[in-house]
Amino acid sequence: MADYCLAVWKTKELDGKHYALPYSYNCGDGIHYRKDQFQEAGLAEPTAGWTWVQLREMAKALTNDNRKGITLQDWGFSWIWTGEGWDVLTRLPAPDTSWNWKYDYTSRIDEWTRLVNFGREMVNQDESVLRDVAMEDDEIVAQFVEGNAAMMNNNVTYFCRPPTELDSHSAIADQLGKPVGDIFGFIAHPVGVNGYNQTTWGQLDTMGFNPDLEPIALDKATSLHVYMMGQGAVIQKQAAFAASNDLRFVWAGGDILPLYKPSELQGIPGTPEEAWGEAFMANVRAAAAIPLQPLPHWFIPPSAEAGPPETPYEDMRSKWFFEGGDQDVSADLKQLEETRNQQASDFTAELPDDQFVAGAKAYYEALDAYFEQNAPAFYTNVYKPWRDQFVTPVLG
Repeated sequence: MADYCLAVWKTKELDGKHYALPYSYNCGDGIHYRKDQFQEAGLAEPTAGWTWVQLREMAKALTNDNRKGITLQDWGFSWIWTGEGWDVLTRLPAPDTSWNWKYDYTSRIDEWTRLVNFGREMVNQDESVLRDVAMEDDEIVAQFVEGNAAMMNNNVTYFCRPPTELDSHSAIADQLGKPVGDIFGFIAHPVGVNGYNQTTWGQLDTMGFNPDLEPIALDKATSLHVYMMGQGAVIQKQAAFAASNDLRFVWAGGDILPLYKPSELQGIPGTPEEAWGEAFMANVRAAAAIPLQPLPHWFIPPSAEAGPPETPYEDMRSKWFFEGGDQDVSADLKQLEETRNQQASDFTAELPDDQFVAGAKAYYEALDAYFEQNAPAFYTNVYKPWRDQFVTPVLG
């Protein structure tokens, strides 16, 4: 496999085995932006290491009577607090409970309240966010490429759709008679105040096969898939270029092959840089180089039950994003903690407590090393004090 896929591939192991095959790779979600509208507003383009404060300032400056500064989904809105470590800092190991975990939205309630209100101020005071409860990804993209918003949160693959898709970046660039890289840009999400950077993650799609197939049929299906990820893909891309003479059809959809190293895929015309621009691919490669943050399931065997649903959090996030007026976010956080812990009490993990504790220790030790190396300010100012206070006393 290509080196950029190996770390993500490792996350899909269960007991050292894989139950699906790799399909395609992309560097994940980030911020798309209209370079032409930045130039029109006299703003410099975002650069690596930018912050949510800077994004807010840009969105406000880009907003006028004809457009909003940014368009977001409610989950995109949540990156504002996710970018400060929400996913790590709101769940605590609790081996004395039936589910082994508990939710904690109140020990840092002032910080979470501030961040939620920061986002709500973008929506309600700056009026710089284009949103609608009915807008999913495709509607978000349409509003962005049509120029009704100068930025959007979405997966990088939307940048790389071919010009035959009429609401694609490519089609709009062709209408304007310019290369797509002159009109549109893409960059990893802003980092948190303390340098936390785990909201743009590499993604590796996988292809599953029916395990009930007869062995010969299963072998043929998987062999065909492996072939189409290698030499078959080369033939496809050669044919696409022969038919179109346009490298955007060769490198469409962010279709980066994971199965073989690029040096082994001889005969593919051109490069992604030639198709989409040097600046875009430099930001893609920078996003792909962000090391993956350790996850609990790398160290703690998963339970057969999926566990408490995310629905209470998703409902609260939607409320914060779409409902105006005064909201008591602190009270919402307290309610959310109570609701989720009540739900968690209805689940029982089958993993013995001693095995859970051993796995949890290994998980937090891996987080220690990760943050110390990759987000040292976050490690010193946020993570380590939090771990010393809330995790170490529980796990020993």
